Order: sequence, then structure tokens, then C-alpha cells
Amino acid sequence: MKEKPLKLREESGIDLSLKNLVAIIIGVSMGIFAYTEVTARLTSLETSRELMNSDLLKKSEQTTTDKEQYLLLEDL
Repeated sequence: MKEKPLKLREESGIDLSLKNLVAIIIGVSMGIFAYTEVTARLTSLETSRELMNSDLLKKSEQTTTDKEQYLLLEDL
């Protein structure tokens, strides 16, 4: 059987059931939600990493006497 080529015109309509339309809308919504959650999680992880790095830099700038005093205070 010979297949006819698909012709699209402005006046031709698209036959789409309501069930399929709702499924497409839900699928797109889930994709957008997943994307925003992933980007929010990445932002959170990057922020916590930057804070941890700045804390480490501050701790490395302490002098030895400061470190000894902190150790003595922890011991008490």
C-alpha cells in the first residue's frame, strides 16, 4: 500500500485527545520542576562549598598560639 505524504496547511487541525494533551502538559511540568530542583541543589552545594573554603582559609590564618589556646580550652 502506497503511503501518502503528510501535508500541513493552516486550515488543517490537529486531532489530539484530551488524555494525551493532559499527559503532555504533566510531562512538561514535571521536566520543568525537575530542572529547577537540580539547579537549586547545585546552587546550594556550590554555596556550601564556598563557605567551607572561606572557613578553612580563616582557620589556616590563625597563629600557633591561637591554636594552642583553642586546644587547651577544648581540653578543659
